[in-house]
Amino acid sequence: MKVSPAKAVSRPIKRTKKLSNNDLPDGVDLKIWRQSFVSTYIQYVALSPNPWDIPTKLACEKMQLIWDATFPGIEYEVTSTSPVYHLVRPSYMYLLLLINICRPFSTLQTPGKAPLVQPVMPSS
Repeated sequence: MKVSPAKAVSRPIKRTKKLSNNDLPDGVDLKIWRQSFVSTYIQYVALSPNPWDIPTKLACEKMQLIWDATFPGIEYEVTSTSPVYHLVRPSYMYLLLLINICRPFSTLQTPGKAPLVQPVMPSS
């Protein structure tokens, strides 16, 4: 029995839309988004014992706490597929830079702002 080689089927490559701040829920003040929400979450990650390995579920839980404190009038659920999660999760190089900047400080600080949520860090 002769077996014929499989034919390659060309399929169009599906491009996913690149998310931007325009994908945030209506009513989000972009200044507050950047200065409070993003800053607070990134500082939490940078000060975590293993910032490269924040489980997705934990990341979403922390983002939800920060969301609820930052935007109490805007109902939103942070999930692993939501724009908020994908816009805020840090890239490796960005995270490395932030860790080097944030780790020397004993408390979380955002220039000109107080952190909205103080994460509970395990003692060393």
